Amino acid sequence: MKQWTDLQKYYDYRSADYAREHANELGKKPLDRELLIRFSRMVNSDAPVCEVGCGPGQISRYLFETGVRDIFGVDISPEMI
Repeated sequence: MKQWTDLQKYYDYRSADYAREHANELGKKPLDRELLIRFSRMVNSDAPVCEVGCGPGQISRYLFETGVRDIFGVDISPEMI
């Protein structure tokens, strides 16, 4: 259990830097964007979608922008969310 606590503390500590570094990562990933668009078309816009390991939520934000309305994220680090 200690290793999870250490990992959580590390991500909590790095959360602000991580959010800055990854905020626009999808701008450089056309394949990822295309896959996320396809996924958003496959799910009912009212169906709940969970992003596991969401970090600061940049993927969730993109999915919301493509039409997924009931989206939420979970992460080991409360500071990341």
